[in-house]
Amino acid sequence: MGSNQRWGETDEAYKTRLIRELYEETKRNNELSEILSEQNEKLARRSITATDSDRVSENYDYSYDNSPPTYSTRIPERPLRVQMIEYKIYMKLARQSGNQKEYMSYKKKLKQVKMWRREIYSGYYIKHYFAKRRFRTISTYTLIFWIILFEMAYVSSQDIFLLNFVPAVGLAIGNYYFLKKKCNSILSPNKRYIILGIVFILDSLFVMFHILNWMGCIFLHWFSRYYKQRKEKQQIEETIMRKLNKAVPES
Repeated sequence: MGSNQRWGETDEAYKTRLIRELYEETKRNNELSEILSEQNEKLARRSITATDSDRVSENYDYSYDNSPPTYSTRIPERPLRVQMIEYKIYMKLARQSGNQKEYMSYKKKLKQVKMWRREIYSGYYIKHYFAKRRFRTISTYTLIFWIILFEMAYVSSQDIFLLNFVPAVGLAIGNYYFLKKKCNSILSPNKRYIILGIVFILDSLFVMFHILNWMGCIFLHWFSRYYKQRKEKQQIEETIMRKLNKAVPES
């Protein structure tokens, strides 16, 4: 019997009550976070120092309640993606416990966060962030286009050394930095070096493997992104369940 268990209360009812109290505490914390977000929004709107052409439109509709947290030209410190994952987990727990009221409450909050996410990623207040990101994307495409032309020039030549080995060296350098940046959390250093050696040998022997190399980089880029998001979701779910287990003592 738990220290806070009421007289005549079953263990199942006791655990359900503790979970409901934890939901209510989380709800109060979310309400406080929304109030702080509104204050931050007002302060951020006053601190905008852009020119008249870049200034946020005065006719922008901020009349609805719980307007999105704007942060001038930067992404919010606590990602909305994390909030979406948390709300989905709380919705799942509320549905399992049969608490329809809490389920609808978190469903409404999830819908609101999705709306915030759309508005934040289309707003003027992160215009400079997307300008930098667009510049990096254009630079990447320019580099890829230059390398493709470089490959075509070597393919047109008859020198086997230039045709195979020289592009393989360039691809090996690119593969090294790519694996180090994108697959650091997936592959250990020893596995990365083994993959680099195998790919370098194949690039040196077969010209057509250069195309497969590019396709593999694209696949690893998207796979690493999916892996990181899945790992992040798993960590958030484990953190929430750990809090619930601490709140519910063993009988």
